[in-house]
Amino acid sequence: MWAKHDVRLCSSGTKRLHHPQVGDLDLHYEVLHLPDSNGQRLLTHTAAVGSAAADALALRG
Repeated sequence: MWAKHDVRLCSSGTKRLHHPQVGDLDLHYEVLHLPDSNGQRLLTHTAAVGSAAADALALRG
């Protein structure tokens, strides 16, 4: 079954995360695969300016 699974490297997109105090957050993510780092990656999540997610994150700041 796994051999037929089409796995692709995903380096950006949008994820919905749930925060227990402010609810659902739609965040954009970017993954930077670091060269010569034994598989280590740098992952960032950001909220669009003026979005509900940005407002919710500001409450947590």
